[in-house]
Amino acid sequence: MRVRVVTVVATMVVMVALAAQTGINGTWAFVMDSEMGQVAATVTFKADGEKLTGEMKLPDGRVWPVTDGTIKDSVVKFVVTRQRPDGSAMAYGMTGKLAGDAITGTASADMGGQIIEIPWSMKRSK
Repeated sequence: MRVRVVTVVATMVVMVALAAQTGINGTWAFVMDSEMGQVAATVTFKADGEKLTGEMKLPDGRVWPVTDGTIKDSVVKFVVTRQRPDGSAMAYGMTGKLAGDAITGTASADMGGQIIEIPWSMKRSK
């Protein structure tokens, strides 16, 4: 009987962990209020274990790949890199917390030697 209880508990723990990791799969509506105005985008995620891939599509047609993505214990981390008009690139480190059909987090970026942090949110698209 004791072995059965341990097996059931272990199975439930694994199922909860997998649900958290696959619960991010799909399309999300992203919003971030920056100094330059509101940024809205559509983000698509796919989890494979703890690895997270996807892309961020902006309304003007630009697409930024999601790189270095992970999801573990409902904590989402990834990087998006945008190309600047002058040819340089700017990387945003994104960290957030998945809670059902919402993710809230913070973007951090190096702005000429000064690290800025900007809150952002996502809601699962229906």
